Amino acid sequence: MPDRIVDAVLLALLGAALPLAGLGIGADLASASSFPGRNGLIVVVKDWYVGGIPAGTRLFAVASDGSNGHWFSRDRHRPSGLPGGACQCRGFAGRWSPDGKRMLFTHLDRLWIANERDLQQNEVVSAGCDISRTDWSPDGSELVGIGDGSSTTEAIEICRLDGYELRPIRRVFYGRNVSLDATPVWSPGAPEVAFVRAASGETGAGHDQLLVVSADGHRRRAIATAASLLGLTWSPDGRRLAFRRCDAGAGTSRSVVDRNGSGLKKIVQLTKRKCIAGDTAWSPDGTRIAFVAGAGSGKGTLKIVAASGGRPNAILRNVDIAPFVSWQPRRP
Repeated sequence: MPDRIVDAVLLALLGAALPLAGLGIGADLASASSFPGRNGLIVVVKDWYVGGIPAGTRLFAVASDGSNGHWFSRDRHRPSGLPGGACQCRGFAGRWSPDGKRMLFTHLDRLWIANERDLQQNEVVSAGCDISRTDWSPDGSELVGIGDGSSTTEAIEICRLDGYELRPIRRVFYGRNVSLDATPVWSPGAPEVAFVRAASGETGAGHDQLLVVSADGHRRRAIATAASLLGLTWSPDGRRLAFRRCDAGAGTSRSVVDRNGSGLKKIVQLTKRKCIAGDTAWSPDGTRIAFVAGAGSGKGTLKIVAASGGRPNAILRNVDIAPFVSWQPRRP
């Protein structure tokens, strides 16, 4: 099916887009992009306005060529006749499910899942498993996230998704200084999870450590270090990790490393000295990487760069620099 038809079908499934005029969104969509929309929709976070007044944040979807920008939400500001409990999709930290049919996101410190087809949302209830900064297992049956340890420790935990209840399975890591700003990510190609251990005396001389741990918790290895590491994302084949890296005096870059720690490569330099935030997402076809880059104002620009490196293209402006960009997997 042609790519633009795929994007049109996805948009129809998500519901008619809100009028962008008057909400300031039309001006945010970048007009020049050479990348066609070969994959699914990219979801980020943007400010939501009602009558010109900020009213919190919402998930916002856009195709990778900058087209089809629309709110990933349904509430009272949309047309009437919507089903009860339809998704408002506020908050942040959203993740597409591996099949591209569900969106997992956080709002008011609680987890929710919204179905892509009708945007019905359901709260995910803890049944002995309380985690945040979550990601899906490759088959969509489990979630990995950061759980509470003690006053000085944190845990990387795996929980089974039983309907909309989370039940504990195992802890794969328990120790000090797990970064609460970097979402653990589950490899699509192997039973292992990547996460960041924040700078401390245990991780080296003031450096964050990028760790990969087996899903049974028995094996762990460090594959990269930097003054600051955020925005982890696996390649679709699970062979490489992309991330936001910042080093003292060297600025911020988006880099890629092989799962065994070899082949570290900078794909785009964002700043020469300054550290800036923003999440990262690999395209489902493996050819491109999306990321949000900002300048410390809390807002940034969604950009896309070839996975091999090069000049990034701006797709969407005035995006919240939340730790969240998610790229919908290609439909079968």
